[in-house]
Amino acid sequence: MRTYIIAGASGLIGTAIIQELLSPERREQKIGGMFQIIALSRSEERCQEILQHFRNAPQLRALTYGQIIKDPKQLPLSGSIFINLAGENIGLKRLNAIRMTEIIGSRLQVQNFFKKICHRLSRKPELFIQASALSALADNDVELSDDAPRGGNLISRGLALLEEATQDLDCKTLCLRLPLILSPEAPFCQKLHGMPALGLLDGNNYLPAAALSDCARAFIFAAEHSLSGTLNFNAPHYLTAKELLKALGNHHLPTLPVLRCMLNFAALFDRRILLLLENKKILSCKLLEAGFKFHYDNPLHCLSRK
Repeated sequence: MRTYIIAGASGLIGTAIIQELLSPERREQKIGGMFQIIALSRSEERCQEILQHFRNAPQLRALTYGQIIKDPKQLPLSGSIFINLAGENIGLKRLNAIRMTEIIGSRLQVQNFFKKICHRLSRKPELFIQASALSALADNDVELSDDAPRGGNLISRGLALLEEATQDLDCKTLCLRLPLILSPEAPFCQKLHGMPALGLLDGNNYLPAAALSDCARAFIFAAEHSLSGTLNFNAPHYLTAKELLKALGNHHLPTLPVLRCMLNFAALFDRRILLLLENKKILSCKLLEAGFKFHYDNPLHCLSRK
């Protein structure tokens, strides 16, 4: 029996992965065989929320890190898939160098926990999957493959450290680089919905993006096909900032050119602005070659579902 161990299971992507694993479609088609899910969280309250959200799911257990430290045998590592989605949210607060260090450190804490448990049990999982971000890649208006060079700004340098730490783990690893994750429930989409027109942005730059449901499927697909290394994940439709903002209710975007110098100056105080300045056409070569199929070739379509 395969075990999916999900750190950060209560977050947007973690919840979507559990939802996909428990979906009626997978059960009807008997995809993936027998499995169990262990959701990891810092607090017992959050564990109870996860179990309440997925009532009547006998495959699901929720444990705190403290419970596992006391009794590591509760975590069946052999033959498992360990997915690390835990860590500080990059979008919650103003982003500067100190904050970026905290964000990367919060992800490395889970990796350190993982190494400690592996050592105590003298076992390792079948695969460790670390969620990263396409911001680690260079910012160019070109089609970037999975092996494209990394970028050089504050965000990409931090993510490079995270990927290097992942690759140093003593087991098979995968860094799944994620774009902007779109769904009606995504906090990023809710923040942008109906916001005033961005007078400094013409919106013709390309933003990596994909639907939340496809993102969850990509994690499970990578696990089931034992993919490793570094994989890009981006929907086939190259989405512009203008398309995204219009889809979220901003129908009066100006046609002014991008005043990059002003935005770059603002980014010195809040580096999250760099995410709106991305200009990348990302190819998910390895996933597509392995047979992965997007349900939403154009991720904007997931925002219009009723």
